[in-house]
Order: sequence, then C-alpha cells, then structure tokens
Amino acid sequence: MRTFLITIASIIVGLVYSGNALAQDNNDNPQAAVQQPLQSPDNDEDSDDSDNDNDEHMRQVNRAIAGQWRYGGPSVEVTGKNLLAGVGKGIAKGKIKKKLNKAYKKLGLHKAGPQVTFNEDGTCSISLLGANIRGRYRYDPDNETVKLRWHGIPLNAHLRRDGNKKLHLTFDADKLLWLLRLAGGLSNSSALKAVSVLTSNYEDVLMGFELKR
Repeated sequence: MRTFLITIASIIVGLVYSGNALAQDNNDNPQAAVQQPLQSPDNDEDSDDSDNDNDEHMRQVNRAIAGQWRYGGPSVEVTGKNLLAGVGKGIAKGKIKKKLNKAYKKLGLHKAGPQVTFNEDGTCSISLLGANIRGRYRYDPDNETVKLRWHGIPLNAHLRRDGNKKLHLTFDADKLLWLLRLAGGLSNSSALKAVSVLTSNYEDVLMGFELKR
C-alpha cells in the first residue's frame, strides 16, 4: 500500500511540474501560446471604403425621387396583353382609372390623399387614411421598381417617373388592398369591396397612386 501511494504522489508531482514548465515556455516564447487571429487594419479600411461607396451610390440613385410627394389621383399601369378581350390599352386604362377614382373617393382619398416621402438615406414614410407608416425602401430605376418594407413586411411596387415632378406608384391588386387595410384598418367597407371587385376583374394591371411634388 505504501508503495502504491508513493507511486501516485510521484505521478501528481510530475504532472504539476510539466504544467509549470509548459506555462514558463509560453511566457518565454509568446509564439508558442495560442493566439487569436486578428483582422488586418488594411482589411478594415477596405471594408469601410466599400460601405461608404455603397452608401454614396444609394444616395445618388435615391436622389432622383427624394422628397415629399402628394396625391394627384389614381394611377393605372398595364403590364400584359390580356386586357378586356382585346380593347386598346389606352381605352382600357382610362376605363379602369375612372372606376378606381370612384372607389378612391368612397375611401376619402380625394380629400386627404396619400403623401409619400422618400429620403436619400433609404428611409421613407407614407401618410394614408389617417395613418403614418414609416419604413425603408430600395429603388431600382433601371427596372422601375421599388422595394418597400413597413413593419418588417416587404412590399414590392412599380415606380415610374414622369418628368421631375410626377411619380406613378402602383401595386399588384392584392398588395394595394393590403396597403389600404394596413393604413385604414379597413376590412368590410363597401369602398374596399369596390376596389377588390375592380382589381379582380382585370389581369396584368397595376393600380395605385399618381404622386406630384
């Protein structure tokens, strides 16, 4: 038994001595210690420059639509060929726009239409039916689209510039109804049903708002 205890003690002393020796080696030779990889300062600068370039590019793109826009009337865009069984696009747009204007009047948009603000930094807001919705946007002038995000919910729209003082902001039918419900808390109003019936009767048509500076 005594021999067994002496053997155990010798092993423990050896382990302690080895640990102390290893720690001493690490202190004498820092390269022997485990080191955390560090990011090069040059890489940090490159990343900052890239972010700044992207931010400046975004501001340059957004500058074309930046500012406050007020409601000027309903807007209709035709995206396909199947429309009213071959009726001319211009005639069809006029008929739909007239019906949409009646529905908007029932909602009260002719008195207090939407006001939209696009800021250069990518933030935006829309005042509609008594609600002020704030969010962010990403504008693509080449494809004439804008990706909006309100309350964490994405909303894709078509955005066409008409000179420097007029915009056409239009949506798919279901997205337009969603926006009107979100802003006005509407669900069963007769005006909203009129818009719903109107949008369901036509394919390949976008509906929304004409906006003016």
